Amino acid sequence: MAIIIMQKVKAGKPYGLKAVLDYIQNPDKTDNGHLISAKDCLQECAYKQMYLVKQDYKQLHGRQYVHIIQSFSLSDNLTFETAHEIGQKLLESFNGFQGVIATHTDRQHIHNHIVLNAVNFESGLKWQQSKRDLQNLKDLSDQLCKEYGLSVIEKGVGWQSYGENQANKGIGSWKQQLANVVATSVKKSNTREEFIHYLNDKGIEVDFRKDDILFSLDNGMKCRGDTLVSYGDYSKENLNNHFQYNQLLFMEAKNNPMIMYRAVGLASDLLGREDRSELGDKYLHGKQLSALEGEALKEAISELMKGGGYKGNNSQPKNNDQKRVPYFLMTISDTLESIVEDRNRTKQYEVFREKYREEDELEI
Repeated sequence: MAIIIMQKVKAGKPYGLKAVLDYIQNPDKTDNGHLISAKDCLQECAYKQMYLVKQDYKQLHGRQYVHIIQSFSLSDNLTFETAHEIGQKLLESFNGFQGVIATHTDRQHIHNHIVLNAVNFESGLKWQQSKRDLQNLKDLSDQLCKEYGLSVIEKGVGWQSYGENQANKGIGSWKQQLANVVATSVKKSNTREEFIHYLNDKGIEVDFRKDDILFSLDNGMKCRGDTLVSYGDYSKENLNNHFQYNQLLFMEAKNNPMIMYRAVGLASDLLGREDRSELGDKYLHGKQLSALEGEALKEAISELMKGGGYKGNNSQPKNNDQKRVPYFLMTISDTLESIVEDRNRTKQYEVFREKYREEDELEI
């Protein structure tokens, strides 16, 4: 399978486009440049040709490019060349937009970077994408994966719209309350263990059986996942799909210095810290994150990768959250362990911090 991630790109100057093109075309990441292709421009002078289009249409300001990551599952038997071929076909679907695709080989999981000029060379209009357009792009990626014999794991369905739409509609029945809690917990869980912890914290025991799931409330009430069908799909299969999807997003994030740079900033906001450098320095130097810092960083990554539009709230964690520290040290901190292990990523992070500093300060 492959997941599609739309990188959030803020307004900037044209050299922001050059910086991201230089990054994705790094020979050390693309088999000495053999895994790079271009559409409606020449690879060797892609930036110059994209700049000329902007210049012709007097579109030199605002958003400069579109950055898409297509990340493939570790479970698929996939070569870099096949991944690149799939990415090329995906790139061809963007009519009127110049683009470059690069397949990176420097990480265990294979992924494509697609960068498009934000200005359409046929109409001169800037890039626009609705939720429907994004879903169509994901559907096309899934279709291509199927054509190449790759697995396709659908993002879990059924509970999300319910959880979002019903959250403010009153208390409801005990099953409705349970459905809301489960929906919220699945949304922020990368693993089954984290899911179990979040529900335990709400006084709900979870038993993953062979064919179904049993929820037991602290008042003695019990129900299986399939009995919540009127509120959405709470089947074992659907929840497992969510965990896999969330985990793939997280894997992609921790291997992307630009995302991690922004994530530590959002995590600082979540923790109510005006000084963002404290958490950033901890991450850069591989120091042990506290349980609450780990949870905040994980939530920030989730917001960035899923396009949740997180704005920050400067709210301090509740004091009773401290009671959850021991369990989080076994779950959240373990999940984040691979983030602080890789010291080589420090240089990458610092390079991105410099390249994107000015761009990151501007709004889209």
